[in-house]
Amino acid sequence: MPHQLINLSPYIAEYLPWEIKGRDFLVVIAKVTLDLKPDSRAVPSADQAPLQAVDVPNTENDLTSVRYEGDFVPYKARADILCAGQAFAPGGRPVSQCDVQFSVGDRIKNIRVVGDRNLSLSSDNRLRLTKAKPFTAMPLIYENAFGGVDPADEDGYRFYAYNPVGKGYSTNLKKLNGQPFPNLEDPERPITNFKELHQPMGFGPISYAWQPRLKKAGTYDDQWMESISPELPEDFDSGYYNCAPADQQIDGYLKGDEIIRTLNMHVNHPEFKTKLPGITMRAFIGRTVDKQIKVENIKMKLDTCWVDMDQLKCNLVWRGIKAGNDLTGDETILVADEKLQNRPVENQFYVDELTAKLREQQQVYDEANDAEITEAGS
Repeated sequence: MPHQLINLSPYIAEYLPWEIKGRDFLVVIAKVTLDLKPDSRAVPSADQAPLQAVDVPNTENDLTSVRYEGDFVPYKARADILCAGQAFAPGGRPVSQCDVQFSVGDRIKNIRVVGDRNLSLSSDNRLRLTKAKPFTAMPLIYENAFGGVDPADEDGYRFYAYNPVGKGYSTNLKKLNGQPFPNLEDPERPITNFKELHQPMGFGPISYAWQPRLKKAGTYDDQWMESISPELPEDFDSGYYNCAPADQQIDGYLKGDEIIRTLNMHVNHPEFKTKLPGITMRAFIGRTVDKQIKVENIKMKLDTCWVDMDQLKCNLVWRGIKAGNDLTGDETILVADEKLQNRPVENQFYVDELTAKLREQQQVYDEANDAEITEAGS
């Protein structure tokens, strides 16, 4: 019998087999989509977003930042908190700069947003910034952060490895003449030295092909090709699966009842505050071994909180992973939701549910097998 999923929740759940360094794993993923309510508790959306197989881009350009990263990864060492949206001038009045803020629980991040400006080479051969243009809205995407393709490279192959889609980067300062300057800055370290390399500022995912994430993928050299491929290299770091900037990764994962706050990221609610609804997910795996039913708990961890301030939506993603080379491919997975404020349901309830389903499946299998034997002997 193939893997089967019993989903007792109204949310999205799936499983997938995964192999890491020769070991077999079974990964269970659950996803909840929420409607965010200002000054209230978020509520489950009527339409639950499916699991996303591929990354969702921010722009239609060939080289673009990522708005939402695909859900199919096996494990995250820490929780990612992410946010998509725009900066809005307070009160709708054009400003040359303002600060935005995104927080989940006690993790807070600020970004300074500055209007469009260019670098200009003055008569004394020094680079100067033009005056920032007032704005009422500014997309908070890495295209507006420090980085980009080096204008000094005529072939266009040299770029800032930490953000190839940004602006303000060059190995030749004179080539920055007339070039746009980053709109997004660290309030604690505004960009004043054009020779320095700067951390790209944003609330969104870091692409898997960008630094510093890429170096965690490990070393793919001749030795890997000859003796390890197609397995992951020995220096592969599981932190590669985390897509949030380092200051948006949380040790110990999330609970599911955290408060979310943003500042100047909604046109009608400059100081936006909401609270996650306190949902948690449970998962169990069951199988029949020598006609004996075995059921195990799979610990689900809330490792992704993605907030969409444009649509006032939030995706929460839990993952659980079962390791073991004894997986046979005929396991049944049960997924259920619970409320944090309620007393946890006893494991035995889910064990009984899964046991009953496995017995039912085994009976159907035995009856089909008996029918085949009878037909073969007639």
